[in-house]
Amino acid sequence: MRQSQQLIGMPIISIMDGKEIGKVKSLLVNPESGKVEFLVIHNERWTLGVKVLPFRQVQGLGDYAVMTESESAVIDLSEDTLANELKTKGVSIIGNRVITAAGQFLGEVVEYYVNAESGKVEGCVVEKESNDQQVLNAEFIITMGKEILIVKKESVENLINKSEFDRMSVPQANQEEVDRVDKPLIFSKDTVNITGKRVTADVYDENGDVIVPEGEVVTEDIVERVKRIGRNKLVELTLKIAE
Repeated sequence: MRQSQQLIGMPIISIMDGKEIGKVKSLLVNPESGKVEFLVIHNERWTLGVKVLPFRQVQGLGDYAVMTESESAVIDLSEDTLANELKTKGVSIIGNRVITAAGQFLGEVVEYYVNAESGKVEGCVVEKESNDQQVLNAEFIITMGKEILIVKKESVENLINKSEFDRMSVPQANQEEVDRVDKPLIFSKDTVNITGKRVTADVYDENGDVIVPEGEVVTEDIVERVKRIGRNKLVELTLKIAE
């Protein structure tokens, strides 16, 4: 899982082209499905219209970047009915008041968690005036409105302390990383597009040892070696490839 604010400002990388398309400016949430459906893109070179990346086109969401197959996955917001509708509705979740179906005020949403695979909103961080942050599992949400989240009455008894929730989420997050490493599409595309290209900066392993030195030409063997370390390290290698 990722916290929504971790995605803001994250570079969006085209695997086919080996270049940065832009950065994540904001998220468009579908209140009906409870999912992030689109990433709004910021690119200073684009002067006309708003561009978005459908979340279904995200092939990797790591600590370094959002990976998509190619720039062709990016669409104009004005050309997509759903994207237009969500932009108009403007459901941002953060800042919403949380009220139970019984009329009890639980606090205000200050953050929410996004499933890195599906874009599903997994939970919301709710804060009261005491600054005590608790997490409400998304299964208790009845309605996502522009200003208010209506939640089930039993939500009161099922709030989880944020620090405890984060500890509980670590194993799940690690498993997501493992699952995504096993997906062949992102790696096969990476291999095709970075093999034969030169590395612009040293790539280090977790022990601080150089595994791919600056100036090295990437081979299939190097790609396989980096893949075994983890998906994030392969993303890092991709970002350090010369144009």
